[in-house]
Amino acid sequence: MLTFLQYVGGFIIAIIIILFIGYLYLKIKFGKLLGVDPDNVPMMVHLNEDLVTPQWLEKPKSIKLIKQLENLGFVRGKPYRILEMHGVSLFSLFNNGYTAVVYTHPVVGLWTDIVFETKDEYHYTATNAPMGGEINTSPKDIKISDPSASVEKLYSLISEQTQDKQAILVNNDNFRVFFENAYKREMSWKASQGGITREEFSEIGKNAKIKITESNSEKAFIDTKLQELEDWNEYGIVEFYKDNGEDEYNGNVFIVPETSYPCAFIHYMEQQEMIEDEQVDELCQMLKDKSISKIFETINNSLSSELRANKIGKITYPVKADVYLKKWD
Repeated sequence: MLTFLQYVGGFIIAIIIILFIGYLYLKIKFGKLLGVDPDNVPMMVHLNEDLVTPQWLEKPKSIKLIKQLENLGFVRGKPYRILEMHGVSLFSLFNNGYTAVVYTHPVVGLWTDIVFETKDEYHYTATNAPMGGEINTSPKDIKISDPSASVEKLYSLISEQTQDKQAILVNNDNFRVFFENAYKREMSWKASQGGITREEFSEIGKNAKIKITESNSEKAFIDTKLQELEDWNEYGIVEFYKDNGEDEYNGNVFIVPETSYPCAFIHYMEQQEMIEDEQVDELCQMLKDKSISKIFETINNSLSSELRANKIGKITYPVKADVYLKKWD
């Protein structure tokens, strides 16, 4: 399954655009002819330093942009690649509590975020990313989004918001940890809210001005929510095993989160072999207004008593969820 949204506030909000174009534009508008396989949304990321100056930083647009930031007082940091997002690279710069991040992607091109994190854990971001304002973020994340803004304008906007705040100082020594922790924090917050909402999803599609049918939009949303569930399951089971060990559980371990999109959860149940593929569409209609716990109870209780999944624990990261063990395949 594929997805196209990056659910972040903070200074990584602009990566939404990469996955948006990769999925919605190429897959829906042009179908499978292009063979597009965009990145999934990782729950965490790792920055690998570019030890050799990357070519994108030697291009005129990049040189001009970084020079403009230096003229504002920013000091050069280092270039990085995001391990989990092929084609996404960034360059960091620092200026007395302000962190500028210049991103590049072969489809999207360049964009800039300027970030300020306070000692009381509020996170301010000014960005000229083409999109992103549609996504709700944590109350402690204050976004200023202006796709047409120059870096001078971004710096002015965020300075107005933060001039009386005390900053967490970020530099070359702690930028990588700062970035990776910010990403994990935002993904965890979004997951705790149930992930991307239908309203956010529809708003992004509307603002992108790409003609799509309602059925295509619904399919893309279900795919997105199913990928979300798969990611939560993957990371959640790792967390569960950290606390409980792996050897004693012989069978298929999976999670049941508190909230998700009902139809996507039913598809997820088919992946766990709790129902048959031909049951999915009718169950989506029959159970569309039920809670996730009720949907799972209905499906689990429909099985022979010897085949039902048994609850073996709970997790709180990446989402609040019950953990179940199914001993048959």
